[in-house]
Amino acid sequence: MSMDVRSLEAVVRRMIQLYSDGTPEEYGSDRFLELFADDAVIYLPPAPGFAAQRGGKEAFRAASAKGSALFRNRKTRIHEIVVQGERVVARNTWTATLVVDAIGMQAGTVVRFDYVDFCTVRDGLIVEYTNVGSAMVPAQ
Repeated sequence: MSMDVRSLEAVVRRMIQLYSDGTPEEYGSDRFLELFADDAVIYLPPAPGFAAQRGGKEAFRAASAKGSALFRNRKTRIHEIVVQGERVVARNTWTATLVVDAIGMQAGTVVRFDYVDFCTVRDGLIVEYTNVGSAMVPAQ
């Protein structure tokens, strides 16, 4: 079933909203994975402190678990979303607070990561996801 542009955009916006549920005490949950198909193909390129991940929802779940050991209070701000066909591209800024000394920065540092999500959405679920981003730096 074909989805309209607003519906496709809404799926990705909701995924990012659920992903941004971190608090000062927690990194955040994996509720965002509800918006991914069970057989979704996910690629997360390497980032400081993180190896590349390729696989299904478990790849994202593993990266989030590792993130929870390093960060708290993750948030993502959407700058723009473009939809073409079933592809949704979102340009974002992620921030979180380091809770340990890591990636060349001290605990307590708020870090920023500018990135782009490339999603393919079918039948209301994300079936393909790739994340490409900048270096992680202290937030200004």
